[in-house]
Amino acid sequence: LNRVLLDGCNPNVVGIDEVIRIAKRGIGLLRPREMNTAGIYFGGAGLVSSNFAEVLNHALKKAFPGIRIHCGSDATNVVSCASDPDCCVAAISGTGCVAFASLRGKITRLGGVGYLFEKAGGGFEIGRDAVSAALKDRDGIGEKTLLRELVEKKLGGDVWSKIQDLYKRDIAYVASFAPLVSMASDAGDAVALAILRENSAHVAELIRSALKLTGEDAPVILSGSIFIKDVRFRRMVAEQIPLTNEPELLDYPPVFGACLQAARDLKLDKMPSLDRFVSSLQKEGSHAEN
Repeated sequence: LNRVLLDGCNPNVVGIDEVIRIAKRGIGLLRPREMNTAGIYFGGAGLVSSNFAEVLNHALKKAFPGIRIHCGSDATNVVSCASDPDCCVAAISGTGCVAFASLRGKITRLGGVGYLFEKAGGGFEIGRDAVSAALKDRDGIGEKTLLRELVEKKLGGDVWSKIQDLYKRDIAYVASFAPLVSMASDAGDAVALAILRENSAHVAELIRSALKLTGEDAPVILSGSIFIKDVRFRRMVAEQIPLTNEPELLDYPPVFGACLQAARDLKLDKMPSLDRFVSSLQKEGSHAEN
């Protein structure tokens, strides 16, 4: 019915007051005045640390009285899309990497500690590895790789001369180099393939650890831009996890899972339609706000 894109609102990054401001504005813009809204699920990154979810929940209930409001983890957005949300594993590889084990209403987080301490598995780590490989090629301390050419083309100059520019940019910019690894691997570049193997092994390790909590027969959902865009990476991960069935790729925005969770909170018999959601998403544009 409507789509609004606003700034990111992780309270650990922008503070809880800014999260409340963004949430109020976003919900206000989404809701047509004539619509009688029954429930809202707000699944946000960083909300489960400290008492952020409780504070946001209180603020939204005050701003939107009479509506069933539930604030929680963004993990729930993905888990709710599973065929069995009460027993599943969800792995996300986007800018960062994290896995979740869901069992009987309890969601356990594995990984996702951020770019300073994460070993591998996300777009930032893959992009960082691409730049690192280009630098090693330049200095003659690593293998020759197509990645040097691709990285320097993206940077618009010698990789060493652009180092300061890279340090001034955010983690999303470093993650934007991840697709170059996919391009180089498609061309058979050995260094790029090794980067994908190392990063996929880390994601698979997280999934295997999650499956120990749920049972190895639990369905696995893969979400995030790296899984969606890189078929080889997705296949490498799948080959390293002991599953009786193929992992399911969530190739639509997890916000649909937030809608499903709102419906479950209301104990509705009829769940929102994925087909309708995807169809309306394809037609979107007129209501989007950047």
